[in-house]
Amino acid sequence: MAWYDQLISDLKGFATAVVTDVNSLRPRLLPAGGTAGQVLAKSSNTDYATGWVTPASGGVAFTTVFNYPALVALGTPSTLTFVLVSQDNKTNTFNANYLLWPNGVRRLLTSTSDNAPIDYSSMGSVIHDGGGVFSGDTTRTPDKVFDGNAQTFYDAANGDAGKYVGRNLGVAKTLNKISFIPRPDSYYGTKINTGQFQYSTDGASWTTVYTVSGVDSNNYTQTFSFTFAAVTAQYWRLYWPGNESYGNVAEIQLLYSY
Repeated sequence: MAWYDQLISDLKGFATAVVTDVNSLRPRLLPAGGTAGQVLAKSSNTDYATGWVTPASGGVAFTTVFNYPALVALGTPSTLTFVLVSQDNKTNTFNANYLLWPNGVRRLLTSTSDNAPIDYSSMGSVIHDGGGVFSGDTTRTPDKVFDGNAQTFYDAANGDAGKYVGRNLGVAKTLNKISFIPRPDSYYGTKINTGQFQYSTDGASWTTVYTVSGVDSNNYTQTFSFTFAAVTAQYWRLYWPGNESYGNVAEIQLLYSY
């Protein structure tokens, strides 16, 4: 029965090896004990030395800044710049806290930032009628419409029909909201009435989404906003079809609101 004795010996050897291996792994398994809410942490510099500890109270609170649809619409940026600008309610400026994408798109941050609109007002380049400005005054040029300051404005060289100011975004973007502030003057501020906010896919053929009305000597300092069915286009402008418009507008904001 030598073979039988050898088999028993081999099985005992195998069992001993298994126990040895298990015992060598045991220190690497989760230790016993601990209570709900505790975490596993190193108890010394020795390999595999761990123990249950209660984490320190406090920490950092995180707030959602933008949602997934916003990233899809903007394209995930390679770098982000957080810009903090004082809000000036006295002049009704558009200045606010926002994230600045490398391509110039601003993402407004508010107390409900997850639903804050995308602001395309700094993308691309300014377009305008090219007729010059009143008396050559360089403080009243078309670019002032997008500088975030309601005290600066566009003032065309004369009041002939066909004045306009807007932006070529460089690429087509989807908008469904526009805000504007009239010129800061109780008389000339009302000249924005009858102005038409328009879009174009080619820069030649234009479609009107809103005609301005209701601006008077009592409310001309206010910020006016309107929404419309979402439109995707590269070119956006405020166009005045009538005489004596003077091209007057202080600020225009081009937005996509969720």
